[in-house]
Amino acid sequence: MENLKKVYNALLKANGRNIYIPARWNMNKLPCEPSKRRENEIIVNEQTFFAEAIKKIMAAPAKKQVAGLADAVIYSMLPRTFAAWDFNQKDKVEGGTLLGCIVLLPWLKKLNINIIYLLPVFEMGLEAKKGELSSPYSIKDIMKIAPCLHSELLYGITPEEEFAAFCEAAHHMGFKIMLDFVFRTCSRDNVLVRNHPDWFYWIDEKYALALRSPGTDDGQFQIVGHDNIAALYGSKDMPRFLDYFEYPPTAEQWKEILEQYDEGEKTLSEITAQKTGKVVLTGFADTINDPQPPWTDVTYYKYYFEPCDEVKALVDIDSLPPFLAQDGIKCSVFPANKPNKELWEYIAGVIPYYINKFGLDGARIDMAHALPSQLGADIINNIRAVKPDFLLWSEEFSPKRAGLAKAQGYDFILGDCFGYLGKITAKFTEGAVKAEIPVTAALETPDTPRIFYTMKKDEKAVLQAMEKAFGVENTVPLINCGQELCEIQPMNLGLLNDENGKYVLPKNDPQYGRLAFFDPFKLNWLYDGDMPEKTAEIINKRRSK
Repeated sequence: MENLKKVYNALLKANGRNIYIPARWNMNKLPCEPSKRRENEIIVNEQTFFAEAIKKIMAAPAKKQVAGLADAVIYSMLPRTFAAWDFNQKDKVEGGTLLGCIVLLPWLKKLNINIIYLLPVFEMGLEAKKGELSSPYSIKDIMKIAPCLHSELLYGITPEEEFAAFCEAAHHMGFKIMLDFVFRTCSRDNVLVRNHPDWFYWIDEKYALALRSPGTDDGQFQIVGHDNIAALYGSKDMPRFLDYFEYPPTAEQWKEILEQYDEGEKTLSEITAQKTGKVVLTGFADTINDPQPPWTDVTYYKYYFEPCDEVKALVDIDSLPPFLAQDGIKCSVFPANKPNKELWEYIAGVIPYYINKFGLDGARIDMAHALPSQLGADIINNIRAVKPDFLLWSEEFSPKRAGLAKAQGYDFILGDCFGYLGKITAKFTEGAVKAEIPVTAALETPDTPRIFYTMKKDEKAVLQAMEKAFGVENTVPLINCGQELCEIQPMNLGLLNDENGKYVLPKNDPQYGRLAFFDPFKLNWLYDGDMPEKTAEIINKRRSK
């Protein structure tokens, strides 16, 4: 626990504020004063509170980690939201830190959780943010921990050391740590752009925020595949789309851009747009006629230096700048002949780095279905060479396709439990039981509406659905960040939701319309019901069978 001890020693030298925190956080029953403004809130000295909590963790005997998935229960955590609070009572949410997450590990232990699944914790980009904050999925540097997750109390401690301390504390308490990795997209100001502008696609600046992905003439939503690729490239829409693209800046232009960038006055994108009129491509979905707006804060890596043979037969690529349509996103279906091997090697080495440096126990790979098949295999082979029992979680929705995920090397899949909105039917049960590897029993995910909201705030009904789902064989229970606190505000609108879905809180609520993926947000920690205790009972009942 070298890094945890460093954090503890730094806290002993810190000069902490008196802060307001939820009473539920005070699991060590440290001296405190009640808040006069809000019920179930207390006042503590932050330096004393955090130091004593870590001291107790270090003094406790080490706990054994769960073996395999039979008794596993996952908690999905967005750290900056999980440990966030209005610490000064100024109606201004301060983002959670990894230090705060360490102190709240006993909360997860009380819930009977034994695997913590962290949404991305990497340094985030600042380009075209979709809210007040950057999205955790807009990754600027996947080899660095986000500075915003670092506590200002820990003078002389790096974000990497703070993350290592979190992992050490979690492991000591018997938790396994899984982390979400994003390898198909990254932020548009990703650190790799500086040295490898040709690893990205470029468009005319004026289309950056208004980019519209190409569609087929029939206007029907569809998954891109070999049966519709000709219709996509033969559509009336495609010439308009291809006209967005530009060649990367020349070597001479890039040299001048970097010289000005190193002066530190403007962002790399601002300078490039000013000097060349070009910016890195705005992201979009890999489906055809998808209604989603452009993903303004992310772009795609260029995994191949030219399109696949099918596209080359449909378009004169020699007369066009490098471009990316839906087929180019779905590299697993449309591989090409000139792989960007240097990029592949970089990506395939990321997870082994986190295993070796932080003792990581598992991972989910976002959009793994769109990666080149060989790259996907390289990633998994590299992982198994370092840690054979590493847990790999596929975001495959269909239990019928669990066999494919198993063949690829995954240990369990996401499944479709959340799609039943709490109505755990025979169809879900049958699909889960027959799946070749376990599926998650998740009533909600970070991308879906909250189950407490969809079930009309009926705590009894939610508990019944949870008990039924968690009782299904061949499943891995999952609790989403804040689910145990009867949170109703979604974190994102990615699945089963639309723009109206973010307006579920009262209009006078300071967090009305905010999404944790893009805005400062605190969980419903002042909730005073018994959902956490009942959740722990259901999990314990599952394990006792």
